[in-house]
Amino acid sequence: QPLATPEVDYTKCTGCGACVVVCPLVALEIHGYECALFAELIMEHADRMKKIRAQSPAILVLCCQWAEFASLDQNHSGVDKPNTAILEIPCFSKLDPINVFQALLYGFDGVLVVACGDDDCKSKESRLTTENNMKVLRTSLRRMGLENRFRIHKTSPKNLGDFKREVDSFANEVLALKGGQEAKHE
Repeated sequence: QPLATPEVDYTKCTGCGACVVVCPLVALEIHGYECALFAELIMEHADRMKKIRAQSPAILVLCCQWAEFASLDQNHSGVDKPNTAILEIPCFSKLDPINVFQALLYGFDGVLVVACGDDDCKSKESRLTTENNMKVLRTSLRRMGLENRFRIHKTSPKNLGDFKREVDSFANEVLALKGGQEAKHE
């Protein structure tokens, strides 16, 4: 059978992105979340962070749209604090490990992924592949000495205040790492 371009039945589409997540051929992408476009967004946020650089480390938060509604809804600019950029991802399973490397390469000091807890995940079918991707990512970061600059936090919109606490906690840990590195270089 020849290859074909997938077609979306827009009368049934709700825009949830589930088709992209469960497609066994990885043949679909959600407009606005294509890998190259997402890399451009990361670079734009990194450039903005460089311009407003303060004492605090620059943190990129990649947040699953299902894991944290309130913070995403309140944050239309993509910046939570001067040193924290938030990019929505359609699902944890759509996180491309390359985007984590890009963020660190472009100048972010740390990358925090906020994802649904295992019980709340909307994409249980692709969770195993995602976990395997994250193992490879963590191994690569460890070999590069960057393992402490990446964290996955699993949560739910039911856990009010959890998002802010986790972002602050991670930023403080990365700041401590930066302080230790600066002391080593002096």
